[in-house]
Amino acid sequence: MFSEAIHSLADTCNQALLALGISQSVRNPDASRDPSTNVVLLEDAAAVLGVIMAAGCMGLTSLTAVSVAHRAIHDVKATDMGLSKVRFKAEVDFDGRVVTRSYLEKQDIDQILNDIQQVKTPEELENFMLKHGENIIDTLGAEVDRLEKELKVVEDEVVPSVVK
Repeated sequence: MFSEAIHSLADTCNQALLALGISQSVRNPDASRDPSTNVVLLEDAAAVLGVIMAAGCMGLTSLTAVSVAHRAIHDVKATDMGLSKVRFKAEVDFDGRVVTRSYLEKQDIDQILNDIQQVKTPEELENFMLKHGENIIDTLGAEVDRLEKELKVVEDEVVPSVVK
């Protein structure tokens, strides 16, 4: 988004200078105005405005987000698939501690403590870890499903593309 903002800003400045040059050359009777310059200038200005709005929305989202299970969102892309469908893709960096805490809140912690105290061999430890590891991954999957559902509620035409 940052590189797109710089690109659009550079295009806008370039078009503004070009418009200024054309307006200065209008004083010469042999020169005529080029309407495409104004169109390109407006297009680039709209691109800069769109980037500013997107940055503002991302800032507001980070300030007002309810979920604390994800640390960051990277590589966000949306593609218009036609027929009123949009594919949305984002890489989500989940906080493993928050996901694990969410899992533990639904468990009998005293029972888990008792189970871990019974572990005496590496095989028993492996079985304990495999059981709870699988359940933590299921909790992560539920969080992904919740995010997809939340996105679907916000915009019914969005088709989330999530890699788990």
